[in-house]
Amino acid sequence: MVLHLRDSDIAAEAGVDIGDPTHSMVSVAASVDSETESFGMILQGCSDLFSIKQPFAVSQVRSAFDRGAAGGDKGEQLIHEGLTGLMPNARPRSLSPQAVSAVLKNRRGRIVGGLKVETVKQYGAAANRSAYWQIVPAAAA
Repeated sequence: MVLHLRDSDIAAEAGVDIGDPTHSMVSVAASVDSETESFGMILQGCSDLFSIKQPFAVSQVRSAFDRGAAGGDKGEQLIHEGLTGLMPNARPRSLSPQAVSAVLKNRRGRIVGGLKVETVKQYGAAANRSAYWQIVPAAAA
């Protein structure tokens, strides 16, 4: 037997508002969907700008974000919309490379729209300065 606190007087007597559990489940699902959509925009924008399996630096993504705010091409606009969706307070010229790096690092390997982002091993002087990334088809990893 399941006791529904919302439908009983127990919660009201305790002074607790339980709310509608269905509403909270739908809200969580909607926020996950918008995050997936935003990250998908970033993946698509990066694949448009840098091609599949072509290494790129976080600084290039940040620059594309700035250009996307001013119109830019389709890939730049997708990156701008995606990063703004994940970080609503992000503004052109104020978004740090560390913030962009965190977005990619926290979603590394996550598949959206058949694409995912992976780190790339770099050799030489560039390897010591920053990480490089690439967009790969989900099946190619």
